[in-house]
Amino acid sequence: MLNNFDSKLETAKSIVYCTCRDEGKLLTEDEKFDLKVFNYPHNLPYITDKKTFDNYKVTKETETAYNVAKKYCERIVKGEQVVLLMIGTVGTGKTHLMSAIGHELLKNKILVRYDMTSQMLDRFRESISNNDEDLSELLSMYRKYNVLMLDDIVVE
Repeated sequence: MLNNFDSKLETAKSIVYCTCRDEGKLLTEDEKFDLKVFNYPHNLPYITDKKTFDNYKVTKETETAYNVAKKYCERIVKGEQVVLLMIGTVGTGKTHLMSAIGHELLKNKILVRYDMTSQMLDRFRESISNNDEDLSELLSMYRKYNVLMLDDIVVE
């Protein structure tokens, strides 16, 4: 069964957007994409104070990770299918970089989904224990995204 946040996905699909102030104006491609992003919640952390590449503190220790993350975005935007795995100790900026990647990809009209690994696994466990219909719904929800970002794969 989908949690409350994910169930908003279904609610958002049925929202009718008022166009009276636009007097019948057709939506631009950017406006259509904005609606699509709204209909598919990205679940990125730090939405109010966006963690981006611009405000990531690059140090001697984090410079390589920063450059690899930027290059990853470039490759995804070009349409390549690549995997990025970030490993490091707590406080090294992995989640910030994941958020930065998510925001960068969204700017480039690529749908992303961010989840804590434990929460995603809990959703799958719950849907499997309930019935096949819930699992099918959950799989369908995840398939709508171009990029799936999982945080805290291994928590010690």
